[in-house]
Amino acid sequence: MALKQKFYCYMVLLLICFAAIAVASAQTPATTTDTTTTAAGQPQKTSEQQALERKALALLDELAGGADALRLPENRALVRASVADILWTHDEKRARALFKDAIFGLVETTPADADDSDESFEMGFGMMAKQMTMQLRSEVLLMIAAHDARLALEYLRATRPPASPAATLASKRYGLPDTESQTELALAAQMATSEPKQALEVAEESLSHGISSQLPDIVFKLEKKDRDAATKLATDIVKKLRAENLSFENGSASVAISLLQMHPATAKDAAPILNKQAMQDLANMLANAILSLSSGKSYYLNQFESALPEIEKYAPARAAEVRRKIAVFKKRNEDAVTLRATDGVGDDGDNDAGVQADYQKALEKGTADDILALTAKASPEMRSQMIQQAASKTLAEGNADRARSIINDKITDPLERKQALAELDRQALASAVEKGKIEDARQSLTRVRSNDARATALAALAINAKEKGQQKLAQQLLDESRGAITPRPRNLAQLAAQFQVARAAALVDPAHSFVVVEPMVDQLNELVNAATVLGGFIAPEFMREDEALMSFASKPIAMLSAQYNKELSALLSTDFERTKAVADRFQRNELRILARLLIARNLLAPPVATEEDKTTTVVPTNTRVVIEQH
Repeated sequence: MALKQKFYCYMVLLLICFAAIAVASAQTPATTTDTTTTAAGQPQKTSEQQALERKALALLDELAGGADALRLPENRALVRASVADILWTHDEKRARALFKDAIFGLVETTPADADDSDESFEMGFGMMAKQMTMQLRSEVLLMIAAHDARLALEYLRATRPPASPAATLASKRYGLPDTESQTELALAAQMATSEPKQALEVAEESLSHGISSQLPDIVFKLEKKDRDAATKLATDIVKKLRAENLSFENGSASVAISLLQMHPATAKDAAPILNKQAMQDLANMLANAILSLSSGKSYYLNQFESALPEIEKYAPARAAEVRRKIAVFKKRNEDAVTLRATDGVGDDGDNDAGVQADYQKALEKGTADDILALTAKASPEMRSQMIQQAASKTLAEGNADRARSIINDKITDPLERKQALAELDRQALASAVEKGKIEDARQSLTRVRSNDARATALAALAINAKEKGQQKLAQQLLDESRGAITPRPRNLAQLAAQFQVARAAALVDPAHSFVVVEPMVDQLNELVNAATVLGGFIAPEFMREDEALMSFASKPIAMLSAQYNKELSALLSTDFERTKAVADRFQRNELRILARLLIARNLLAPPVATEEDKTTTVVPTNTRVVIEQH
């Protein structure tokens, strides 16, 4: 299992790098566009933009036809659905037909001769393949729902597979989620703002079978469109909770908290959709659930502590008991921390526990000197950690010389001191690069031995200089970064550094960016081909009929596409063919199609980065540089 997980991670990183290469080739500065608007108030498209749109639509047409050449029905479905999602605003009729082909095509994914009547099949390859298919079906349905939620619901019910006894048994035994119910409620949540009555109907049907953590979100969305519908659903949820044993283990307590906090007790203007009696009942039921928890369930502390203001408002007679329970749980957690801190340190355990508590306070609110003052009382293991944290804190305050002096003066072991200084250098370099302080970064670079780290930092600095309009300096930094990269990467860290240089080249010196990009594509072809051969042996659910499941890469590539949407949207008509050529350079058909989809989506339906996309860095960027020492 560990080998399989490593293989999955390796393939994700390879596919992310492949998408990044396709993106890098398209990152040229945007031209000045006419700001004329249409009668509807939309920006008037320039002739160049219209030409690009025609090329992208032609590319989509090729992709739709090319889906038939894919061997796996899952891949055909994903491509058709992706094309339909992009095409919807340009040709709704054809998009609907493609969505229909995609969702009903997934029925083909279970082999006709598969014997799923026994549990061993369900818990082996057969079950995993089915789960992946059902996940893809859910994703396609959510794509459809973004355009027509009622149609998505119709397709959900029309393609619902019959539940086999073995699957039902395995799901109960191993606590597997009910993906059908989850998908249906996710569709209801999307329908809530456009078709609230239909959404209410779906939610009520689900509620009749039990409480789901997805229901409060539907209530919240319904309230914005149809307050009466939201009130009815919330009231019915409370009725269901009254009839059940509210607990944290089955998730019903979390639902109660969500309903109570939908209109926080601290809010003065918002009127709850539930009446006062219902809110009081929820608060009292929640108080009972909290008070019935054994001390060993303190991991629920954060959940119910957040609901204390609501309990104080709607069940004031129970608030004191709940506060005492919270105090007991907090004490237990503190004791557990103390136990871990004293475990294995002998007679100094009590002393170390006290130092640990003081250390945490100093980290949060104290100074570097406050931390250093504690080292005299700490064990050797804690002392080293404290010294390094004090140095890091000093560096963050802008005093790099003193930070190095702290490590040189306080850490006596030569190897440990060397490692601590190297870590400090990495922190200093990353901070200087992030802030665009070129001279400070250059000074830090003199102490960094890793070519990958130097190349990554220099490329990021080149991008920073370009954004400030310092073209000559940007070119100089780019040339230095090119000289630092490994010509033929031997690991993913070196490949990531090469990508950063490619991205900088595309922005600073686009005419020569392919000097970096094309060799990367060629090597990536070798790596992916090797990985797909290996996948047939250790991860057959990933590779079938000599074809990789494309859904495996769709999430990370979508995140990357959202992160780099700004650059891709700046494509010029002359860059379209060059970018398409990079996509076509990939040898495997699956990769070529994914790269082409990436291009078409960013031209016709640019993705909007979610909070997750914004905070998840899938490749090095100009503002978040990870410096690794080898």
